[in-house]
Amino acid sequence: MNPVNQTMQRKASMPSGKTTIIKVALSLAFFAATLLALPAPSIAAPKAKAAAKKKKPAPKKKGLTFKKDWRRVAHPLIVASYDGDVTKVVSALRKKPNINITLKGQFRDAERMRGIIGGTALLFASWQGQSRVVPLLLKAKADVNARDIYKRTPLHWASANGHYRVCEMLIKAGAQINAKDKGGKTPAFLTVDDRTLAVIKKAGGKEE
Repeated sequence: MNPVNQTMQRKASMPSGKTTIIKVALSLAFFAATLLALPAPSIAAPKAKAAAKKKKPAPKKKGLTFKKDWRRVAHPLIVASYDGDVTKVVSALRKKPNINITLKGQFRDAERMRGIIGGTALLFASWQGQSRVVPLLLKAKADVNARDIYKRTPLHWASANGHYRVCEMLIKAGAQINAKDKGGKTPAFLTVDDRTLAVIKKAGGKEE
């Protein structure tokens, strides 16, 4: 075949410029339609799986705890007496509160924390050995033999914590030396040191 004829045949077989553009456009349209038809990748799925793996927090127990909540629910006189804050005690007494007001509340950890539920300001001051506060409360006619829900008196708490000076003050104010708590224990039985025990025994205390 003549070379010139071969060249002309090849040119004739090649698509025109417009045809090529149309084909390219159709191809792109088909590709775009295919992409739109595909499902979108899920973003929430990995998050849901991660959340499922996390352990659910244990439900919080209801009720107050002595350790965290007692100051919030107690009368200011009780808190000040516990802390040994003389200024605040005097300020509270000037308002003439019920001197034997008690700490009330359902504290689920009361026994473990040795919390004096039902205790008065004098009980709390005796527990902490606040020798500057105890005389102020006694002068204000605080009940020296007031008991908490465990039937413990201020003398029980003072002796159990070795506060011999407070024990002397309570005994002088008329504390029942052999008062028994809910478990039948006297202040002398709960005493933890010899000096305090000597003070209580001198006043007739028995180790029962």
